[in-house]
Amino acid sequence: MEDKTGSAVQEELGVKFKKFAEGKQKSKAKSFNPKLKIFREFSLATLSALLKTKTAQSQRKQQTENAEGDSTTQKCDSLVSALDALANTGVTGLQWKKKLGDEVRVTLSDHSDVSLLTANAEENSLTTRKFCLDGCRVPGDPTDKQGTSEVHVCQADAKAVMMMETFQYIYINAWKNCVTYLESACHSIAPGGMLCVVVSDSSMFARSPHVVKRWYAVDVMKTEYLKEMAARVVLADLAASAGRYNKALVPQYVLAVEDFLLVCVKVTRGHTATESSVNEICKLMHCRFCEERVFMPQQLAPVENPYSMLPCQCKEKNPGKTAVLLGPMWKGPIYCPTFLNVMQQEGKSLGLSAKFSTLVSLLQCESVCATLSFSSGDGGGNNNRREGGALSGISPSNGQNDKTVQSKDRDCGAEKAMGDKSETAQIVEEGNAGADGKCSVFSNVTSDGKPDGSKRKGTRDSVPENAPTPVKKLRFEDSKDDPQLTPARNVPFYQHVNKLKKMKIPKLDQLVTIIQHRGYFACRTHFDPCAIRTTANVDQFLNVLQPQCEK
Repeated sequence: MEDKTGSAVQEELGVKFKKFAEGKQKSKAKSFNPKLKIFREFSLATLSALLKTKTAQSQRKQQTENAEGDSTTQKCDSLVSALDALANTGVTGLQWKKKLGDEVRVTLSDHSDVSLLTANAEENSLTTRKFCLDGCRVPGDPTDKQGTSEVHVCQADAKAVMMMETFQYIYINAWKNCVTYLESACHSIAPGGMLCVVVSDSSMFARSPHVVKRWYAVDVMKTEYLKEMAARVVLADLAASAGRYNKALVPQYVLAVEDFLLVCVKVTRGHTATESSVNEICKLMHCRFCEERVFMPQQLAPVENPYSMLPCQCKEKNPGKTAVLLGPMWKGPIYCPTFLNVMQQEGKSLGLSAKFSTLVSLLQCESVCATLSFSSGDGGGNNNRREGGALSGISPSNGQNDKTVQSKDRDCGAEKAMGDKSETAQIVEEGNAGADGKCSVFSNVTSDGKPDGSKRKGTRDSVPENAPTPVKKLRFEDSKDDPQLTPARNVPFYQHVNKLKKMKIPKLDQLVTIIQHRGYFACRTHFDPCAIRTTANVDQFLNVLQPQCEK
């Protein structure tokens, strides 16, 4: 479909838009990326979940204080001011306004000509009003009420807009580098608000470590957990920037699609919270032989024998400097299970795609590092169990096509032919028997929810003493209060099956079941289609899987 000027008109989530204005094809065409449609869906669901959370908090506050007020005051208290900092085509902000209406006050900013924003708004029966920056105005003061079918448009640099105005929700999708906008974004975001940042090129952390050091002042190198390391570097920079304004950072989720990352954080205020947030930034010790890693302690005195902190024996077997210090980076949790649950509900009410539902379900599993049982009302839970967390339509970081991904997954899932029923086959059958949506975190449990020791007979590796207790029929909405999942709420990084490339190994879903039977938390990860997030370290990971692969 084309308009009078000949520009192609596209549609996404019910919003019509043009990618470029007349005579500006080169500058605008490269700014819109159709691959980031899932990021725009996540930004919409995040904003909707923030609205729901603020409304619930406002109602609880009014009930507690027994405050008297009319309906207009209650509605204004729940409004959220949202900024699409680098609007470009404006499709992200227009989706917010079309789906959420007068519950959100949308501002679109672009440093270039805003005629394209106005034209795209008119395509969707929305009016635009010019938003002028005023240096004499106090940021955060009430502004004019925005209509149901109206958006504000500001022609200015995004950093200037965020330094002169306060917003409760900011979405930054920089075309090249996002680090220049983090400082102004932390200054602009209001306490209790949320910030979503798109990292456009995560492979740069392995390809150009000198550029990363110039931008983020960190040391990085190519590792098997490169994508999550890049996300933790960005989180550390955000936490340091927010600490300068006495603000704390609480990560909500990190989403990886190809070479792009979407980092969502919640910002709070206070000295105690700020100090706790800044203390989550530390160095990472990485072994260059087995890729074992451990975060360094927060102390002023140097560690006398830093190699003793690594659980591997590579230093004793190999002379020289076997480990390096990377970072500093974020060491705390990167997922919030409660907020992901609200996002899934909001995505279902907004009618978002099945891909969104599958990704949120997988993020929920990663948030507690376990295969969870979803209630019947949660969309995509059973589909995620059947697919084992595999993401359709998402390529790995090296840009391979779908055929390459499928062949790589087949190589990862090559099964060894066994004449009789071994322990691995029994574990797999038990795991498949619970694929009806009511599976538990561990399959070897009795009717009273305790681990069945009889099913562990004949194993070559005993369960460690500090292994988590298996849980039966764990539901996601109850997982946030379960003390048994406390050690699994922050499992940094993941293990890649390339460690076992010289052996024939079962499929990844079966490997997850085997690891869970040995007393460790484990699940698939969306960062890599051939990786497993688990509480077991590298040596434990190999000791568990090698006997099964040798059979």
